[in-house]
Amino acid sequence: MNWLPAQNNVKITTVDFITQRKPHSVRDLEKIQCPILLLHGGSDIAYPVEFTEEFESLLREASVDVDMQVIEGAPHFVSITHPEKYATPSCLFSYFVNSNSPSALKSEPYAL
Repeated sequence: MNWLPAQNNVKITTVDFITQRKPHSVRDLEKIQCPILLLHGGSDIAYPVEFTEEFESLLREASVDVDMQVIEGAPHFVSITHPEKYATPSCLFSYFVNSNSPSALKSEPYAL
């Protein structure tokens, strides 16, 4: 297919993104300093769960704190189709805080 110069950005963000992608190196992944939560839709037809499992393994090899959850019945865009459970700020904040807390958070607030 011939791409017009004006269409080059579309080609770069679609075709080139898929065809010229390279895996992340462990060296690059070692730079990650925060916990990672991978969500994979169990009914995703775009990417098989093995892709996410492979990425999880690379993150673990790079000593990154990673957790992976497969959301049964969810398609590719879990955060769009299941936002009430997986894409709310409170869900993500709670995951981050609990991942970085030496002990479980108390359910009741307390005064400082």
